[in-house]
Formats: sequence, C-alpha cells, structure tokens
Amino acid sequence: LFVRSLLPAGVRESTRAEGSGQTMIEAILIINNYGQARLARFYNKPPFTEQKKIIQECFQLLSKRSDRVCNFLEGSSSWGKHIKLIYRHYATLYFVF
Repeated sequence: LFVRSLLPAGVRESTRAEGSGQTMIEAILIINNYGQARLARFYNKPPFTEQKKIIQECFQLLSKRSDRVCNFLEGSSSWGKHIKLIYRHYATLYFVF
C-alpha cells in the first residue's frame, strides 16, 4: 500500500522496478562456519535442490575470503551475472543478501 502511493499514476510496480535500475534482494541467507544454512529466505522461489546448490556455492566462495577484503562479490555464472552478494561475517555466521 505504501509503495503504490509513491508510484506515478499509470505505472505498474513491476515496470518501475525493472526499468528504473532499482535493485531487489533475491535472498537472505544466514550460514554457519560449517556451511549449514540457519536461515534461508528466497524471494524468487527456486526449487529446493537449486536453493541447496546456491547456499553451498555461496559458502564455498565466502569461506575462502579473508575478513579484511571487501564484502561485495559479483555474481557467478550459476546464479547470474546481474546478482551481487553483499555479506558480513560475524563470529560463526555469514549474513548474506
């Protein structure tokens, strides 16, 4: 309701998000140091096997990185070039958006 009131008259929400360069959060993941997902929320609803593959691949990429490097990763071929991972490592958990 709030988002609709901000849109110009005659513009649908999906058109606005796609055409204006705005970004969307595709998933929120919380992964522990063993690669187990503690929370996984996918907004585009991929099949469960695809979700497991994405979580596993994210963990493999993030666990190799030092805590002193940038917390942004460009997308890989498996989940798309337009996807960017934004993450933070706190204690034993990776928070991924």
